[in-house]
Amino acid sequence: MAKNETVADRQSGNFKVFSEWLKQSGGMILPIPNRGAIYAGVGKINLMRMQRGFQAEPEAIPMWKIIQKAEKDAREYEGYVTIDTINDVLRRIKSPLPKLIEATGANAGHPKRYSDMLSCVEALASDSWELLSKPDRRNVWSLVSEKYAENLRGDVQIWEGVSKRLRLLEPYKVMLQTELKKIQGNPRVSAASRKNVEDLIKKYEKHYGELGRSAKSNDAKFKASYKRAMQK
Repeated sequence: MAKNETVADRQSGNFKVFSEWLKQSGGMILPIPNRGAIYAGVGKINLMRMQRGFQAEPEAIPMWKIIQKAEKDAREYEGYVTIDTINDVLRRIKSPLPKLIEATGANAGHPKRYSDMLSCVEALASDSWELLSKPDRRNVWSLVSEKYAENLRGDVQIWEGVSKRLRLLEPYKVMLQTELKKIQGNPRVSAASRKNVEDLIKKYEKHYGELGRSAKSNDAKFKASYKRAMQK
């Protein structure tokens, strides 16, 4: 650990390392062609029972859990992968991984190691570990999701859930702010999937205005953070 190095210095260093990894190895965030999927929100489970008064609250199951079960069932019947989510892809990446260090606590300055890129990304975005500054932590999933969407090929599954209040997805969701626009501009995605994406964009922009504004803001913050990190 460098003498007089601060928490902010170590967090900035980690962000620089993570940013360089995305530039050099972001192509590894590569889903299986025709198996990619984007998702957000919760599923509408037992909604009819709730509307009829048989159930007080909806059973709000996160969409990733629904996909996880669907994939497990499909593997049993089909014998091969039918859905390749961003978590699946990140979990497969074992090397190279960003060489991060602990930013806080008794182990500050010591290497922080992971078994795969998924556990690394989860830690980078975690408020508990504080490997990055708070603004940078909030941007981690958007950055890796952007790479995932850029690398999609062929047909793409869209698992559109709802908010926990059973309304439209919130406008800040990564799927709305980042993934849809990236897929729309990805020529390697099938025409049918791009049409589905365009329809979703129109649907949400009718309610929220232009999608991607947060992503543009986050991109500007990313560039500013990266510039500051490179100057240290």
